[in-house]
Amino acid sequence: MSSRVEQKAAARAQREAFVGEQEARERRRRTFVQLGIALAAAAAIVIVLIVVSQAGDDTGGPIDGGAESAELFAGIPQEGRFLGPRDAPVALVEFADLQCPACQQYSADVVPALVNDYVREDRLRMELWPIAILGPDSEVGARATLAAGRQDKMWEYADLLYRNQGIENTGYLTESFARDVAAAVPGLDVERFTRDLGSAAVERDLARAQSTAQARGVNGTPTVLVGRRGESPRAVEVTAQGPDQYTGAIDRLLGQR
Repeated sequence: MSSRVEQKAAARAQREAFVGEQEARERRRRTFVQLGIALAAAAAIVIVLIVVSQAGDDTGGPIDGGAESAELFAGIPQEGRFLGPRDAPVALVEFADLQCPACQQYSADVVPALVNDYVREDRLRMELWPIAILGPDSEVGARATLAAGRQDKMWEYADLLYRNQGIENTGYLTESFARDVAAAVPGLDVERFTRDLGSAAVERDLARAQSTAQARGVNGTPTVLVGRRGESPRAVEVTAQGPDQYTGAIDRLLGQR
């Protein structure tokens, strides 16, 4: 009798253990499902944040320096890559990479002095060749500057790019950013600029700029050459970026008249 009771008790205990194990398994399954849902939701949030962040980086934010740039070049004749009167006695030729920090420094420290003291006095005509040597972003900057030049706004555009320059090769210089800069240039038709930006004509302009730089032996930027009008210009050797590094060469040429 006692044996049968013991057997029934053992069987009951076995069934309870089995049921308990099944319930534990179900609880673990529900926990894993809930954890998976939570992880998927977190991943989705991260993806959204990344997309929003990248979209924000692409716009580049507001463009600074529009009024200052417009004032610097106001009233000065432009023709494509040229700034200043055709009959100026001295010509200055610049090869520049638009994401180059040294070019930005030249634009900020030297160009205003040359424009105000020489170009406005009809003594100097400046020529800008945008080239790409630092990386893929440089090509976007060069094409954008050349596209602006097709509306005779190259110098304002290049100046604004420099005023809003980011760290080179970080991906800031996108076509979207280039259009934002274009929209900040007074009188620049942004729709036309956008069409020109990816056009075969601008690609040819860039190829010509690159080949011209190669022919001149340009291996760094900025490279600046000066010469009397109608003569072959020579490279200006500088030890720092400042107006006096260039005005001496210009003054010597002006003194030869």
